[in-house]
Formats: sequence, C-alpha cells, structure tokens
Amino acid sequence: MLETMLVSLQDIALEKIFDESGRRALCSDFAKLMQQGFACLPSGICLSTMGRHVTYEQVVSWKVFAASKTTTIIIGQISKIAHF
Repeated sequence: MLETMLVSLQDIALEKIFDESGRRALCSDFAKLMQQGFACLPSGICLSTMGRHVTYEQVVSWKVFAASKTTTIIIGQISKIAHF
C-alpha cells in the first residue's frame, strides 16, 4: 500500500499522503472505523512518501487489536493502484 522504507513508516502523516478531499473522506469515516471496526473510502488521488502521485479505486480499512487488547492497529488495503 505505501511506498516507503521501514524506518520512515512512523514519520508518515496524513498530510503527506492524502489531498484535502482524501483527508475529509478519511476523517468523516474514522468514527465509523473505530466504532464498527471497518470502513471503505471512495476512489481518489494520493501521494506516495516518495512524492509520486498515485490513484486508487478504493481503500478498505479495519482495526485489529493486539494480543494485550490495549493497542489498536489500523490496517488499510488499497485496490487498483496506478502511478502517474
């Protein structure tokens, strides 16, 4: 999903990936994600952390609890990616 290096993963901010409409879509569905455990975002354009524009058809996100149930991990899957 992300074009980055492992050491850079913790420094990725939404502002670096999504444009304004992508951030709005994510923020509007974030409560649903946390409450229901999953969310789907519509198609859009984002930036890879390497600065390349990427189009995507859909993002499916879900939350997963760590074994201790104190840590929540958000996982996302992007379908049909195209660089331009």
